[in-house]
Amino acid sequence: MEATEHTVLDLRSLEEISDLGSYEQKLYMAALEYIKAGFYVVPLTKNEKKLPEASKGVNGVFVVDVDRHGEEDGVQTLKDLEAKHSELPIGPCQATPNGGFHYLFRWQENATNSTNKIGLAIDTRGGT
Repeated sequence: MEATEHTVLDLRSLEEISDLGSYEQKLYMAALEYIKAGFYVVPLTKNEKKLPEASKGVNGVFVVDVDRHGEEDGVQTLKDLEAKHSELPIGPCQATPNGGFHYLFRWQENATNSTNKIGLAIDTRGGT
């Protein structure tokens, strides 16, 4: 799949979701938006990093994991890379508890897992 074919979330729909009442309702509606964009939605327990047994083998997602741990600031590393090359495409992004981000993409041929290969405190995860 070429980068120009990358499906992104409709940001207007996400803005409308933020106006909904309960957290559960917002979460449910946001999950539907991810599904419409072609992403898998896996229910997780808050602050739990282990995936549910039923989700093992989920494929088609590639994640750029931008970490912030101590003095390692992947957010700054990403800003520097974007200034030198180009910005990441607009798409699904999840904030992490330590101030980092998970940028979600459709998996593409030759995408591999890596740690600090793209830059300091930036990992990649996903596969087929």
